[in-house]
Amino acid sequence: MNPGCTKPPTLPAIQLMIYQTYKNRRIIWGSKATYLAVAIGSFIFLALSIYFYKEFSGLMFWGSVFLFGGGGVITLIQLLDPKKLIVSANSDLGRAISAEIHRKEIEHLGSIVCSEDGFSVSSGGAERTFPWSAIDSVFVYKVDLVTTDEVCLDIFIDGESMIMISESTPGWDSFTEEMKQNFSTVLQNWEQEIWQPPFETKLTLLFDRQGRSQQAVEKSCYKN
Repeated sequence: MNPGCTKPPTLPAIQLMIYQTYKNRRIIWGSKATYLAVAIGSFIFLALSIYFYKEFSGLMFWGSVFLFGGGGVITLIQLLDPKKLIVSANSDLGRAISAEIHRKEIEHLGSIVCSEDGFSVSSGGAERTFPWSAIDSVFVYKVDLVTTDEVCLDIFIDGESMIMISESTPGWDSFTEEMKQNFSTVLQNWEQEIWQPPFETKLTLLFDRQGRSQQAVEKSCYKN
């Protein structure tokens, strides 16, 4: 399951944007060919509605005009708007944009400080402290940054919140070491195993307080 799915509300460990942007253009993830096909299809149905207007009642005719005409115009505006960028996530440009977005997210990560009793997460001047007992589950995975991978942890807290940290987060080494000391069931040697094969997400459950299977925890933590 992809860690990019909808998750519980995040703590200040990461700054989220309402819209993703690239070179001052709002990103719309999708296929230009699909948008073009929708626009052309809408205008074809509009033309047919006009051609056969005598076969329709007034309500059906105007409903078709607004539905197909409006849909075609809106889709065409999306295609031609210079402030928007339609790009497929699987294209070379899409992967490069995803990598750039993740790099910016990493830059906004705060720091994590550990102690015997728990850990503190700080970002943007805000700080929150949690006992080790607050951790419900921990997942590790990789993010493809085109030329390299970035290892990340999703830490689920008390069934309500999620903290994401990466290996670039100050305090990463201390947290991963303390996690092993506090949770004896943490998957051993995960640091070595997560790297292979390269450029694959390899979402892996490191710890679950209830001892559930990875499939069950994924379903609980990553809602969609």
